[in-house]
Amino acid sequence: MIYEIFLKSSKLYLLTIFISFLKQILVEKNYGFVEISLPNHVNKISIIKSSHVHKKSKEHYETKIYSKKVFIKAGCIYNFEQKKLFQALLSFKPIEVNCKINIIK
Repeated sequence: MIYEIFLKSSKLYLLTIFISFLKQILVEKNYGFVEISLPNHVNKISIIKSSHVHKKSKEHYETKIYSKKVFIKAGCIYNFEQKKLFQALLSFKPIEVNCKINIIK
């Protein structure tokens, strides 16, 4: 059974720390582990500084969202031990990291 975990965060260091934590635990348990980096999403915003005369004076901001996809190959049968392991691993997930899990057969 193959699990696909989609991870997103605005802080790259949290994402890399969590993925290295996942990799370390899952390699010890003899699960297959593949990490794929996805393109970053950049959102740029410009706001006028002064609403009176100086319309050309603007502040520029940007937010970046980093995303990665992780594939985990587990045993053929989904059992209680796998469910318990994934719940324990995701309980250590930082708050700023969003994750979505899909099961691929």
